[in-house]
Amino acid sequence: MRKLVLSLALIAGPASALTLPVSYTLPSGCAATKVTPVLVGFDVNDNIQGTINVTGTCIGHLAHGGTYRYAYNQSSPVTWDWNGAYTGSYNAANVVLASSNNEAVDLRGNEVLVNGATVTATIVNPPFPIVPVAAIVPNVIGDTLVQADAALSAWSLLPSLTINYSVAYPIGAVFNQLPSPGSVVPFGSYVYVWERGVLAD
Repeated sequence: MRKLVLSLALIAGPASALTLPVSYTLPSGCAATKVTPVLVGFDVNDNIQGTINVTGTCIGHLAHGGTYRYAYNQSSPVTWDWNGAYTGSYNAANVVLASSNNEAVDLRGNEVLVNGATVTATIVNPPFPIVPVAAIVPNVIGDTLVQADAALSAWSLLPSLTINYSVAYPIGAVFNQLPSPGSVVPFGSYVYVWERGVLAD
């Protein structure tokens, strides 16, 4: 299985623009030829619901050793929050404001627009508090273990620690992590961190 994720960027300004990630999974041997996001609307948490439609071509393998091509189509639900995180389901029931022509505006004046394969949210007055649908892994490289634990706990993530005594890095600091910063993962996921330890005298 191959997972493809398009861009995520936050642009500062009077009204900030957030390009929402368009994520989909293809079977092995398949390539996407067209990706079409479709807006559904806003749910009861004011998060953004949509559908990701993917068409593509795949290469299959015959029993006697040959190959063949076939068309592939899939349609997957998605919910985005205002942090730019997403989950592959409708995270909350009941669309309270429906989309029209792939454009939607919530009660706060925040607008979501689909243009081709890009979904952009123009944030005028973000919901408070934001109801996150998934965790965005923070950057904890360079942090102490206490700082890293606090940063991960804020996203309901769990640290899994490995101590290395020989790497050339300041003692007591985290020098590597997995998943990488900015990755979107389910709440409660483990984040593997490597700390430069000190040998006891």
